[in-house]
Amino acid sequence: MSVNLGKGQQVSPSKSDGSALTSVRMGLGWQAAPRKGFLARLTGGGTYTAQIMAKLYRAGGGRQLKAIGEPAAGRTFQDLLPVVAAHL
Repeated sequence: MSVNLGKGQQVSPSKSDGSALTSVRMGLGWQAAPRKGFLARLTGGGTYTAQIMAKLYRAGGGRQLKAIGEPAAGRTFQDLLPVVAAHL
């Protein structure tokens, strides 16, 4: 089953028959804009190196999945932690 969420939207990942959810797969549904001109071949990517996609958390007796969609920059998890912590 596929579910599309926009930034800030939520969905319950509970199964309708009450059985346990065993896995969740997430992907980004966007493509980078094509680079143009001479310098396009010489430059790397943008200033962002990560995408904080979503958070899965307990709510009442179940769980909720909330789309975040926040870009971030950093080389390690420790670099990204301040941005991630803002969404916890």
